Amino acid sequence: MINLLRRNRSRNNTDNEPSGGRIEGDSSTSEGASNVHGDDTGVSSDAHAIPRTQATVHRVDSEETLLSMSLGVRGVRHGGDNYTANPISSTTDLTRTTSDSSLSTTASTADTVVDLVLGHAVSDFNLLRTLPVVSFIFKKGLFVFPSEESLALFKTKNCDTARLKKLGLAMPVLQMNIPMMAAFKRNYPTIVFNRILPSTNESQDVQKVPFCQVFTKFLRRTHTTRFILHITPNGVQDDPENFRVVMFTSAYGSFTDCRFKKTKMRWVGTTPAIASRGSGFFKLVVLNDSVPSLIDGIRDDDVNPQPSMEFLRSTTRIVTSSDMPPVTRFSDKSSTTLPWKGLLQLGDVKLVEVFSRSDTNSCLDVADSSLVLTCMALVLRDQEVRKNKGNGRYSDAAVNGALFY
Repeated sequence: MINLLRRNRSRNNTDNEPSGGRIEGDSSTSEGASNVHGDDTGVSSDAHAIPRTQATVHRVDSEETLLSMSLGVRGVRHGGDNYTANPISSTTDLTRTTSDSSLSTTASTADTVVDLVLGHAVSDFNLLRTLPVVSFIFKKGLFVFPSEESLALFKTKNCDTARLKKLGLAMPVLQMNIPMMAAFKRNYPTIVFNRILPSTNESQDVQKVPFCQVFTKFLRRTHTTRFILHITPNGVQDDPENFRVVMFTSAYGSFTDCRFKKTKMRWVGTTPAIASRGSGFFKLVVLNDSVPSLIDGIRDDDVNPQPSMEFLRSTTRIVTSSDMPPVTRFSDKSSTTLPWKGLLQLGDVKLVEVFSRSDTNSCLDVADSSLVLTCMALVLRDQEVRKNKGNGRYSDAAVNGALFY
């Protein structure tokens, strides 16, 4: 099983990362990661100085690409095997700049894109992937399919299910569960993601491999919600390739800050931690290193990461846009109210990916970085649904624009 996961990732060397227990904005130890119960050691009450903002989300009808910069370049793969003329970027219009910061993402001018985004040059992104999110009656949790075509194959009544599943087709790539014990135990994951793979055992169709455990904690003094995602790409707890991603949801602003693959990013459109209404639409934008955020100052050896106090004390306007288009978004626009043969669609995650594998519709060929971004989006979706049972719409014109898709 572990060899299967490692072999699948080795087929796409562009998505690999160096081993050694990497940490994305947090340490590799599990101390300080807990559920909503817990302490707020070392955090002052200055959080009340957080500037209140009205920046949230308007949904728009257009379904534009994420990294579409209106530049002439090679075609972009859209989920299936067909290419379109809609470009992602142009190497002739991008200027690679030098920076002393290892977290460089974007420059301050619209015509200059700095070094790497999620470990890749912008021109490397060649796939716009849509991952449908569904639930099944009498089945626990949510399921994520690698593409709309894969979901369509799953729905086909007379398809050769056994043959397709051997290829990783017509089957989900992730399952999300909420453990019941999370409500009763401290230091217990609040959300668990399992990766779904074709089974090597003939007696069962699929096998589930642990991929991500989420630890949630509300920091009372700063009124922020902290999410720590423990990623196990090989399905093994004690593995040097494991890493963690930290996200902070603002108390008063409609955003969530994170850092992944040395890229500083912000989810725009999530509702404040203390809000009573949730959002069904939010996007992930790349931030310039000079833009203050809640994730600033977190070291690799932090066992109890706290949001940036410098940011909390700041009275400057919170940035909710970027020179670059968003790299990921979640939308419940495609959700259904009536189940189809026991299947209910809850929305979809759309993201860009550096794809160099064989089949965009196979659960075996989804990049690990895409799975991590999907987990992040579904963690935030769960937070929003808990606020209003998924019925309300939280929107604002401040982040509306042509780059919303």
